[in-house]
Amino acid sequence: LSFAGSFELTEGGIGRAAFDEIRIGDWMDVSAEILAGAGGTVAVITGGMLDLRESEFGGDGDSSGMANTLIDITLDRLIMSDSIVLSPFVGQVERGPNGFSGAIESRVNGRTAITGRLVPTDGGTAIRIQSDDASGVLRDTGITPNAREGVLDLAMVPVPGAGGKTYDGEFQ
Repeated sequence: LSFAGSFELTEGGIGRAAFDEIRIGDWMDVSAEILAGAGGTVAVITGGMLDLRESEFGGDGDSSGMANTLIDITLDRLIMSDSIVLSPFVGQVERGPNGFSGAIESRVNGRTAITGRLVPTDGGTAIRIQSDDASGVLRDTGITPNAREGVLDLAMVPVPGAGGKTYDGEFQ
């Protein structure tokens, strides 16, 4: 872990922390601002990269005792796999005791637009991805160059006991 930034103190502790750089291993390199107040914590990620292939995220959805945190995310790149990068990636999510909830928007490899919803479940965060251009998503993910038209609806739920890294899904 390395970071560079500044802190503003209030009588209750840290009121604001601004980071030009937060780096964790090879999987996170972002700029962010964290605001703490009576209503909870708000984190604003203002740019950078997350690589989910190497991330230390995951878990079974049990975050009991964790305070809710609102997260406003703007990333240059969210790396999903060797061939799938969501770029740019924008989201407004909340981390609560049972996982993440909220809405996301992006483009698959910088091209086809997708939207998504995150919903906390007992086994982790469920994900629903939609697009008005299913053929574009299939093309841009490298699945097939020959798809034509259609609407995409992909629902994925975490596999129990898999630590939040494996999902079962339904593709329409």
